[in-house]
Amino acid sequence: MYHRHCSKIEQRNMSNDQDHLDLLRKIDNSSKLTQRQLATKLGFSLGKLNYCIKSL
Repeated sequence: MYHRHCSKIEQRNMSNDQDHLDLLRKIDNSSKLTQRQLATKLGFSLGKLNYCIKSL
């Protein structure tokens, strides 16, 4: 049986994709939140939230 093992880069990219999806869903559901409020609700630092927003 073949098992695909993801590289650390692939794992990080999948994690980033999930973070971006979580961010977009939160913005869609709560468009009036500030960046600081979004970061708190998502469990992100403010810097990580800004990184995610800029990379979208």
